[in-house]
Amino acid sequence: MAESTDFVNAFLKDIKEKLMPIAKVELDALLDLKRAHIESTKSKDASGVVPEEAGTFHFWDFSYYGNLTKVRTHSFDEEKFSEYFSLERFLEGMMSTFSRLSAFSFAR
Repeated sequence: MAESTDFVNAFLKDIKEKLMPIAKVELDALLDLKRAHIESTKSKDASGVVPEEAGTFHFWDFSYYGNLTKVRTHSFDEEKFSEYFSLERFLEGMMSTFSRLSAFSFAR
């Protein structure tokens, strides 16, 4: 239990101060990836300028460019990974574990 709200606020402020530089580096890397992706996929306008959206990183960009980073940096493809963890297999394992831990049994 936290001693007081001041303790919690100080703790959260400390975490924020420590994580902000790391988050800035990661966000800058994602923004660079977005710029490079837009430059390679969209044509520049007549003056040779990349569209303005290349300089702005939106909330909805995070999922796409985060996944693209996983694929490029770590050779990790979520779709291939998910082939080994189908919903049916996951549910069977979860129900089996839950049955062993409790007195419940599941029937189809």
